[in-house]
Amino acid sequence: MFKKFKFINNQMESETRNSFRKAVVLSKFQDAGLLALIPSYPALQARYDLYHPAHELLVSGYNNWDSTEGVKQGDRVTVELLFTGAKLQLTDVWLPAILMFYKKLSSRYKSIFPNGMKPYNVGGIDEKIESFNTLSKNIGIDTNLTTVKTAVDSTYSELKLARNAQTGAKVSNYISSDALEALRFTAMNLQYRNTGFVMDSLFEHRETILPLIIDLVSLREKEQSIYTGHILHGITIDVLAHTFLDSDSIRVKIVGSGKFKLFLSSTSKGIDSTAITIDANLRTDILVSGFNVTDFANHRFLTLMSESEDAATYRIELL
Repeated sequence: MFKKFKFINNQMESETRNSFRKAVVLSKFQDAGLLALIPSYPALQARYDLYHPAHELLVSGYNNWDSTEGVKQGDRVTVELLFTGAKLQLTDVWLPAILMFYKKLSSRYKSIFPNGMKPYNVGGIDEKIESFNTLSKNIGIDTNLTTVKTAVDSTYSELKLARNAQTGAKVSNYISSDALEALRFTAMNLQYRNTGFVMDSLFEHRETILPLIIDLVSLREKEQSIYTGHILHGITIDVLAHTFLDSDSIRVKIVGSGKFKLFLSSTSKGIDSTAITIDANLRTDILVSGFNVTDFANHRFLTLMSESEDAATYRIELL
C-alpha cells in the first residue's frame, strides 16, 4: 500500500481538531495577514473576500460556544454549592429535629432513613438530588415533621431547577459545539486552499507571503502554559511569544521586591501597549484585554520590565 503524499494532509485542519481556540488563533492571523498584503499583492483580494466571511463566522461561533461553556461551568458550580448546602441543612438542622421525636433505633426513624446517609453521599448527582424527594415522601403526613417536610420540599425544588438549568446549558453547549466544528472545518480548509493559491499564482513570492498568513508558531508548537525565569534589576526582557485572544487571561507572580510592568508588544522587548503594573510577591490575574491592543496577530511578545532595585524571579501561567 502506498503512503500518502504528505502535502495531501491539511495541517491547519488536523492540528485544530481538538482546539477551537487554536483554530481561531490561526484564523485571526490569516485574516489580518491577507488584508495587510492586498496592497502589495492585489491578487490576494479575491482570497480575502472568500476567507473573511468564513473567519467572521468562526469567531462569532467561538464566542457563542465560549459563552455557553462558561454558563455550563457556572451552572455546575451552582448545583454543587446548592447540594453541599442541602446536606448541611440535613445534618445540622433537619436530622436533629427528627431525632427530637424519633430515636435512631426506632422503626419510624428507620422508615425515614432506611439506608442511613448513604443516598446523600454515594452515586451520581441526580440520584443524590432525588434522595431529598425520597426523604419528603418518607416523612409523608407526619404532623411532627411538617416544618421539616416543607423545608425539604423547598430544597428539592431548588436543586431540581438548578440541575435542569445545568442540563439545558449542556445541551446548548453541545449544539454550539457541533455548529462551531463545521465552521472550524470550513475555515481551516480555506486556509489550505489559500496556501495552494499562493503556491500557484504567487509562486515567486511564496517565501514572503506564507509566513505572513500562516501562524507557523501556533500551528507547529504544542502550547506551553507555564513560563519561569529571572530578571535583573532595571532591565526589560521577553518572557514569551504567543498569539492571544482578547478573552484570554494570565496569572503572574514575581518573587522579589518593588514593581514591574508587563506589555504585550509587536516587537521583541517592545512596550507599545498599555502597561500593566505588577507588585512583587503577589499573585495577580490579568485579562489580556487590559493591554488594549486589537491586533493579536501582531502583538505577540509579552515583555517584562523591571522597576525594582533587585533581581527577581517570575512565574507566568497562561490560563
